[in-house]
Amino acid sequence: MDKKELMGGGVLLCRDTSLEAKVEALYKELDNFLSRLYEIENDEERNKQIKRAKLYVDWLNEKTIFIKNEKEFTGKHIQELKRGNVILIKLGFNIGEELGGPRPAIVLRDSKAGHKKVLVLPITSKKPLDYTNPIYVKIGFIKGLTGGIHWANVLNVSNLSKQRIQIPPDPKMVDSGALNRISAAIKAQIALR
Repeated sequence: MDKKELMGGGVLLCRDTSLEAKVEALYKELDNFLSRLYEIENDEERNKQIKRAKLYVDWLNEKTIFIKNEKEFTGKHIQELKRGNVILIKLGFNIGEELGGPRPAIVLRDSKAGHKKVLVLPITSKKPLDYTNPIYVKIGFIKGLTGGIHWANVLNVSNLSKQRIQIPPDPKMVDSGALNRISAAIKAQIALR
């Protein structure tokens, strides 16, 4: 089996490795990862890592269901989405400081019912430590959304499958001022120079 060792342990399988070998390697890697969790001596750290592992396994299961249902998914049951709508999306389990989990996101481009994708900007109520950095946009309060003042990192713009939409939008909207600030920040930060 062709494989490449990864930094921090584990292996990356080559594209031409058989499906059976890939599944076996994934099972071994996951089993090894989960077994090591119970070797952590500090109770608080062990419980924290077990919670992360559960979230990861939950996401692995959910992502598998998304992939299984991908061909049948039409998006027709999701109403037309308008620029400025705030929807709840499932970003899943991510690493480091990447946004993950169920997350509100602002629709950046209209998306008709039946379209399978939507362009969004995930938002958070957690104020960034370096909030003066121009990649961050203060969205402000969003009527009907908990959490107070919301923020966005314009580098997190994503074109996502509508399968990830957890709750179709109700009348939650951001104001035109917030949309204008987002557009200006995107142009300034993502423009190719």
